[in-house]
Amino acid sequence: MFRGERWAVWTAIGLMAFSLVITFIRMRYSVMIRGSAAPTNVRFSITMVTFLYMVIAQLPGIRDKVDWKRPLGRTGPHSTPGGLALMVAGLFTAISPWGVGWTHVFDGVNYALLMAKPLAITGGLLMLAGAGLLLSARLGRPPGEWLADGVRWRIAARQPETAAEGGRS
Repeated sequence: MFRGERWAVWTAIGLMAFSLVITFIRMRYSVMIRGSAAPTNVRFSITMVTFLYMVIAQLPGIRDKVDWKRPLGRTGPHSTPGGLALMVAGLFTAISPWGVGWTHVFDGVNYALLMAKPLAITGGLLMLAGAGLLLSARLGRPPGEWLADGVRWRIAARQPETAAEGGRS
């Protein structure tokens, strides 16, 4: 709704900075009280990376090259970052049990590895979806057109069967 509005971007950056301060305080108290900062340290790290990305994206040399007011849903510059983001999110999802395993050991059982298979499947699907977006950007066709063509093809393939049987009843 507010995409492309300059105040919206800086408001988001300000909220992330506020979240960083609150998360840092929470992380410090968690270490003092419990001796461990997990999972708050992961939230802090993800927010820090996002915050730095948003600030770097507002540098004049980078900001001027991106058309923030272009409508979403068209193949092109928006499919490429979306595909890359899905691929990175899929990679992190797939490998997360091994990255956070040491914080999820209770009574000698690593509970993070219990979720390894579903997370690997979900991560793989996210990476495939990202690759599909990158392919759609390369081919110049939005994914919606692919899906519509697939549905039309299946309907066309069924037409002779239903016509021979006298149609649907």
